[in-house]
Amino acid sequence: MKETIMNQEKLAQLQAQVCIGGKGTAHRKKHGPAALRPRPLGVTTAFHPGLAATAASTRPNSWWAHVKMGPTDLILGVTEDFKRDTNRKKMNLGVGAYQDDNGKPYVLRSVRKAEAQIAAKNFDKEYLPIGGLAEFCKASAELALCENSEVFKLADLSLYRPFREREP
Repeated sequence: MKETIMNQEKLAQLQAQVCIGGKGTAHRKKHGPAALRPRPLGVTTAFHPGLAATAASTRPNSWWAHVKMGPTDLILGVTEDFKRDTNRKKMNLGVGAYQDDNGKPYVLRSVRKAEAQIAAKNFDKEYLPIGGLAEFCKASAELALCENSEVFKLADLSLYRPFREREP
C-alpha cells in the first residue's frame, strides 16, 4: 500500500512538471506555488498520460516514427460507404445502433423476438456463484481442451477451483 501511494505521488509530481511545460521559476511566479504542487490522483489536470502517449506517437520524429500506419478498419469503412452512397433507400448497417429516418432507434424484429424469449424464462435475477455457471464452465473447458484431454484425467472440475490436482 505504501509503495502504491509513493508511486501515485511520483506520478502526480511528473504530471505537475509536464503541466507547467518546463517553464520553471517564471511560471511559478506568475501562477503561484500551486502551479508546481503535485496534484493528488483523481483530480483533473491539463495533462493525461494516455493522451500524451497518443500525441507522442503521432509526432514524426518520435519513438514510433518508423511504425507504418495499419490498414483502414473495414467495419468503419461501411459507414464511410454509407455516407457516399446517394441511393434514397440506403440504410446504415455499420457501427452503432440502427436508426430510422427520424433518427429514432430501430430495433430489428429478431432482437424483439429474442428479448421476448429471454423475458419468458422468468430468470430470478440472482448473481451467479463466484465460480460462474458450472455447466458453462464445464462445457467451455471441454470445448477448449477436448473432452478426452489429459487435463480432465488429472483435474477435478469444481465450481471454485476448476483445475486443481486430485489429492493422493
